[in-house]
Amino acid sequence: MDLWSAGFVYGGAAGMVISISLTLRYYKLSREEGVPLRALLWSTYILTSMSLMYGLALYYLLVRDMYSLFMAILVSNVTMVAWLFLLTERWGSGVVVSNAIGDVVVVSGTIISEVLMGMTYTLYLNPRVNAGAVTLLLSSLNSPWFTVPMTAEALLSYLFVRPRGLFNRLAPLVALMMLFNPVMISGTAWLQTSIYASSILMIIAIVIMLDYLYRKSVVTGYDMITVLGYPIVMALMMILQFYPLLNPTYWLYYGLIVMADMAWYLFLYLHSSDHWSSVAWITRPIPITVTLIAIFVGEIFMGGVLSIMMGFLNTGAFSTLINLNSPLIGLYNIIVFTATLTGSPGFLVMMGAEMGWLVIDRLRTIKNGENRIRYLLMFLAYWLYTFYAPTFLPPSFIKYPYLLWSMGLGTAGPLAPVLVWAIVGTYIINVVLSLLFGSRQLCSITCSASYMWQGTFYNKLKLSPLNPMRHGSKGVMLKLRTYVGVSVYVMLGLLATLSLLDQLGLVHVYVYGEDPLVFLYLLLFGFIWYIFFALAPVLGTYNCVTYGWCHWGLLNQVVGRFGLFKLVVKDPSLCIHCKSKACAYACPVGNTGLPGSFISKGYYKSSLCVGVGDCVEACPYGNIRFYDVRDVLARLPRWARRLQRLQNT
Repeated sequence: MDLWSAGFVYGGAAGMVISISLTLRYYKLSREEGVPLRALLWSTYILTSMSLMYGLALYYLLVRDMYSLFMAILVSNVTMVAWLFLLTERWGSGVVVSNAIGDVVVVSGTIISEVLMGMTYTLYLNPRVNAGAVTLLLSSLNSPWFTVPMTAEALLSYLFVRPRGLFNRLAPLVALMMLFNPVMISGTAWLQTSIYASSILMIIAIVIMLDYLYRKSVVTGYDMITVLGYPIVMALMMILQFYPLLNPTYWLYYGLIVMADMAWYLFLYLHSSDHWSSVAWITRPIPITVTLIAIFVGEIFMGGVLSIMMGFLNTGAFSTLINLNSPLIGLYNIIVFTATLTGSPGFLVMMGAEMGWLVIDRLRTIKNGENRIRYLLMFLAYWLYTFYAPTFLPPSFIKYPYLLWSMGLGTAGPLAPVLVWAIVGTYIINVVLSLLFGSRQLCSITCSASYMWQGTFYNKLKLSPLNPMRHGSKGVMLKLRTYVGVSVYVMLGLLATLSLLDQLGLVHVYVYGEDPLVFLYLLLFGFIWYIFFALAPVLGTYNCVTYGWCHWGLLNQVVGRFGLFKLVVKDPSLCIHCKSKACAYACPVGNTGLPGSFISKGYYKSSLCVGVGDCVEACPYGNIRFYDVRDVLARLPRWARRLQRLQNT
C-alpha cells in the first residue's frame, strides 16, 4: 500500500469513526420526549455524507470508467448542497419527530455507512473479492475495515455519553465481542485468540448480568430489555462460531451477526436515557426464563467451540448428529448432540467459571461455619469430580468404584460384567455416606447441580411466583415426585437389564446404535437436567429434587431419610415465638413443615431435605443446626476427647 492509499484508507476510516461517534452523541443528547427535526436532519446529513462518499466510491470501483467517476462527484455534490440548503434555511424549526422514527433513521444510517465503507476498502485493497454483490457484502462484513471502525465507534460513543443501568457495565464487552471476529484476520493464531477472547467476554457478560439481577431486586424496563436481548445475540454469535468449525464455508456469514450486534448496541445506547418504569424482575418469570434459555444455548455452543479448539471433541462426530430427516431420528440427534456438548470439558470449564463466581460471591455472605465448609467442599468437588476425573483420569479407572460413576448407572458406560463391582461399589459408598451424613453428601456437595443451584442469582430464583413448591400445588408436586420417581426406576431397571444382557451377548437392543442405559444417562443428565435448569423461574429451583426424575439423587434422598441426618433446634420454644418462619420461607425445595416439626419434635427429618442449609442461615435466632454421624461419635468418650482437642486447637 503506497502513501496515498494509506492516507485515503486510514484517514478516511478515522474521519468516519470520529464523525459518526460525535453524531451519535449529538443525536442522543437531542432526543427526549421526541427528536427535533433539525437535530435529526443534521445527524442524517453527516450519516448521508458518509454513505454517499463510500457508496459512490464503491460504485466507481465496481464500474471503473470516467463516466462513473464524474457521476459519483456530481451526485455527491448536488445531494450535499441540497441538504445544506434545507438546514441553512431553518427548514423544520419547531417540528418534533417521534423517537422511534429518529432511531430507525440514525441506526440504519450508521449501519449503512459502516457497511459501505467496509465494502469500499475491501474491494479497493483486494479487487479479486469482486465475485458478486452478495459475496462482496459478506466478505466486507468480516473484514477489519468493517469490524474495527465499528468497534471504535461503539467505544467512543460510550465514552462520550455513558449509558445507564446494566448496559453501562455491558457496553464495553459488547463492543469488544464485535472486534474479535475469528475470520477478520487470516491465520490459525487469530482464529484461536478471537474464539478464546470472545468466550471469556461472554462468560464475564453473563456473570455481570446475573449478578446485577441478584443485587437489584427492582430494575427498569430498559434493564429487562437488555437482559432479554443480549443473551440472544450472544447465543447467535456462538452458534455462528460452532458450525463453521464443522464446515468452514459458514464463516462467510459470521459478519452478519456482528452487524446485528452493532444494531442492538446502538438501540440500547440510544434508549438508555429514556424514562422507563421500574419492575421487580422476579415477578416476570417468563422473560427471565427466555433469558436463561438463550444463555444456555450460548453456553452449550460455546462449550462445543472450546472443546473443539482444545482438541477434546472431533468435528467428525457431529456430522451424523445434524441429521433431522425424521422426527424420531431428529429428536435422538438433538438429545445426543446436546448431551455431547454439555458433557464436554469446554462446557464444564465455562460453566464452572460462571457458576463458580456466583458461588464464591454467595460464600462471602454465608454466616454458618458448617455451611461455609460445605461450600468450599462443593467448589472443590465440581472441579475434581465433575471436571477433572472424567476428563483426565485414564479410561482404566472405569473399573474402580465412585471415581467415574458420579451419577450411578450409565455414567461411564454400559452395564458390562467387568464393571458390575465398580457400579455396586459406587452404590454402597453413596448409601453409606447418605446414611451417615444425609443426601446432602450428594445433592449439596458432590453433584454438579448443587454447584449451579447455590450461586447468588439462581438461589434467588426460588422466590419466583411460579415456583410450584411455594404455593398450593405443593401437594400435587409431592405426588408427582413419587410417580415420576417410580417410573424412572422401573425404566432404569429395565434398561440396565437390557444393557447387561447385551453385554453378555444374549440380546441386542439399542437406541439408534447407543446402549439403552447410556442413552438414559445422556437423556436425564445431559439433556433434561439442563432444560429444567433453564426453566427454573417456572419450575422452581432444585427441580431435580422436587420432580423426582433424578434417580441417583432420589436413591440417596430415600436412604438419607432412614439415616442419621436431620435438622435440630437448640431451643424449640424460640420457634413458638418466631413470627417470621424464615426457615420455611428460605428452603428451596419447599420444606414448609419445618417450624411445626421443630415445635412438636425439636427436629425435622424428610427425604425432601437435602441439607442446603438456607434454613440455618435464615433463622433469626441461630437456632437450627445439622445433626449427623458426628453427633453420634461425640457421645462416645474417645471420640468426644478427640473432638474437644480439635475444637481447642
